[in-house]
Amino acid sequence: MFSLFGVIFIWYTDLVNPAVWKARRLDYQLDRESWETQRQQWIQDKKSHLGEVSQWDEERRVFRKEHAQLLLERHLREQERLDWAAKKDIYETERREVEQEKEHIRLERSNHEQELKQWDEERKSYESGKAKLEREIAKERESRNAEREEWERERRQHEDDKAPPGAFWEERVKSASCHSYGRREYSAKLSNIPAGWTPMRACLATPVDFYGVMVRRPDRCEYTGVLGRDVIGHWLIDFGEAECKPWHSDWQDTGCTNEGSGMRRMEAWVRDLRGEDDWEVMCATTPATIGHVHYGRPTHCSSRPIGRMVAMWDLEDPTC
Repeated sequence: MFSLFGVIFIWYTDLVNPAVWKARRLDYQLDRESWETQRQQWIQDKKSHLGEVSQWDEERRVFRKEHAQLLLERHLREQERLDWAAKKDIYETERREVEQEKEHIRLERSNHEQELKQWDEERKSYESGKAKLEREIAKERESRNAEREEWERERRQHEDDKAPPGAFWEERVKSASCHSYGRREYSAKLSNIPAGWTPMRACLATPVDFYGVMVRRPDRCEYTGVLGRDVIGHWLIDFGEAECKPWHSDWQDTGCTNEGSGMRRMEAWVRDLRGEDDWEVMCATTPATIGHVHYGRPTHCSSRPIGRMVAMWDLEDPTC
């Protein structure tokens, strides 16, 4: 209680004391000046803050503009990346196609080289067979020329001979195989040779009928039998032999034989070859017409898999 009274007394004393009021007024004046200074500072700070805010707003606007520009550039870069990726995919696809094309060309070149090797082997085989056949033909030609000379001597001696009376040809024997294209060999023994006639003379003078055509004499005659007293006539008939006429099909232009060769190769499958015939001979003697030009025989013949015989013609072509 005493303390409260003391506080009240002191407060009252200060309140009515002029010196206290003057001191307090002076303090208030100083505080007011300080506050005014602080208020001016605050106003200055506020102006500065507002300037900074305005600057921040401008910087924010510039930043947003730059951010929008950055987003646009990022979008453009992403679009460019997608375009590049699409172009890359196209390039990869084209590259793979080119690689596939290269591989295809490589395989074709390899196959072509193998075909060239095969053709070269076939050519060598054909040339070897051809040389062998030519030697055999030459040998046979020499033998036939000798026989022909003998026949010619006989023929000149007996050119005016008529058929020997009573002589006849026994059953003719037909060769199972064809001799060549359109030709087959027949043979028969001459019987009942009349007295005064030698077997060779009678053979060369006795005609025979083939398919309704009278053939004046055999192509050749040969002695046979015991002591060579029998004679056999041989005919090479080139008509009415439909079985001996193979034909060509599946024609194919295989291109130039070689670059700069000036030759183009045509191939065809030789049809209707029989098992008992010599396919090489039949192929080599079968004629063909190519581009309205008749060719008596092909340039080459080649035996292919699956029982095929292929005839080949090397024809002049300036584009090769």
